[in-house]
Amino acid sequence: MAVASTPLPPTFLQCPGEPTMPFGTWLKMFENYLLVIDVEGAKWPDTRIRATLLHSVGTEAQRIFYTLTETGTTYNHAVTALRAHFVPKVNVIAERHKFRQRAQRHDETIAQYVSALREMMVLCEFGNAEQDMLRDQIVEKAYSGRIRERLLLEDKLTLDKAIQIANQVETAVRNVAEFSNSEVPVREIRAPTWEQKLPAASKQRKGERKSEQARRCYRCDSDKHMANSTQCPATNNICKSCGKTGHFAKVCRSEQKREVREVVIPELTVLLLNNTAPKEKKIMCTVDLELSPANQSFEMIVDTGSSVSLLPAHVYETYFSHSSSQNSEELPYFQPSTWLMHTTSFHCMRTAEI
Repeated sequence: MAVASTPLPPTFLQCPGEPTMPFGTWLKMFENYLLVIDVEGAKWPDTRIRATLLHSVGTEAQRIFYTLTETGTTYNHAVTALRAHFVPKVNVIAERHKFRQRAQRHDETIAQYVSALREMMVLCEFGNAEQDMLRDQIVEKAYSGRIRERLLLEDKLTLDKAIQIANQVETAVRNVAEFSNSEVPVREIRAPTWEQKLPAASKQRKGERKSEQARRCYRCDSDKHMANSTQCPATNNICKSCGKTGHFAKVCRSEQKREVREVVIPELTVLLLNNTAPKEKKIMCTVDLELSPANQSFEMIVDTGSSVSLLPAHVYETYFSHSSSQNSEELPYFQPSTWLMHTTSFHCMRTAEI
């Protein structure tokens, strides 16, 4: 009853091609199956155990088995023959290189990574150094930099402690990510679309407008004739909107060209002289003007950045009113050669407030 109710392990090689798993892995599954059905307690003969092995290994693997020369007659002979054929000769140096190059993937947990490393170590023959090699591989090839930093802080790090710390850090990082993504997403809100149902009378009026527009001339918008009529006044007319011939501007369907003018506003820097500043804070100078019949002196503000000299209105009225023209509405312009300024003294040398 136990044999009938217990399913066979998955086949090793059912069809031509590559096996579904390494032969060593499959053999362990088959040996567990023998324990489940209690072969020893039932005292199965060796030939029956051998037959069960060949029956479970798969059609293609069984065909290959019968082509081998040294298959023997016992169960152990059959296992040895299958192992010799399906298990390639191991290059320890190559297997150790694969082990050192095996890094944790981004979608792989620490537990899964350690399990894969343990499976690879079977062919590496590390001996008593297996624990240290596995620990060093976790520290070096862990995907998370936080795990690597945490492990390097430990003074006496063992394999069990490294796996424990790595699992704790991995769980903490996952929990932090869940906290940050705990915000409720906002669903997209769309305005409902309503299809307006027009009554029969409205549909009839809408159809009448369409038919009325269809009966009008699209050249001159007249309802007396169609567009192909020789009596249409817009046949040879040049449209004032688009410049094309054959229609009036009021029925022009061409896209209006909009003229865009660029307006460039230069940056202006305006400097204002604060006239309310005390006189002693301005740079003043006394100017002597050679005028007839006598020279005149008056004070002016020094502005070294100005390209012209400006006179107050009261100074002009006092000293230059006799030079203005009776017919001119503008103030006279003096060339530099017509008069001469002599600076006699400065009241102070302070920066003017701008």
